[in-house]
Amino acid sequence: MAIMIRPKPIYWKRQRMCNKSTSERSAALFLTLGNVVYKQGDWRAADLVWLAATAHLYRGEMYLKTGKDATARQDFTIALETANTLNAPEQKAAALFGLARVSLSTHHEQSIRCARESAAIFAELGHCSVDSVRQWIKGIIA
Repeated sequence: MAIMIRPKPIYWKRQRMCNKSTSERSAALFLTLGNVVYKQGDWRAADLVWLAATAHLYRGEMYLKTGKDATARQDFTIALETANTLNAPEQKAAALFGLARVSLSTHHEQSIRCARESAAIFAELGHCSVDSVRQWIKGIIA
């Protein structure tokens, strides 16, 4: 018989989370989502969906850095759809910022719109990424 430990939600502690490594933040978010879905009764499905969305975000970042924009766009789009389904605002903001960066050369206005929405979500969450998104927006508008 497995013992379930219910983690306390930590997503409100944004300032301390910004000093953590990516893997630590991912683990913290994973525990938070697991806690939410555990309360809903379908924790196994949510773990897999959340993990897949996170994988799409990371893979999208990798493809963006290597210049594979079409593949990056697909991954960020899937991550955005999943974040909307799970009501995960931090993932939604990250996916929107990814879409903004990958769309810059082909859809400038859409890129700015996605980046502004991402910054608004990050600001609402008090997330440390809001400053880098805002700087990116200033850089492309100037």
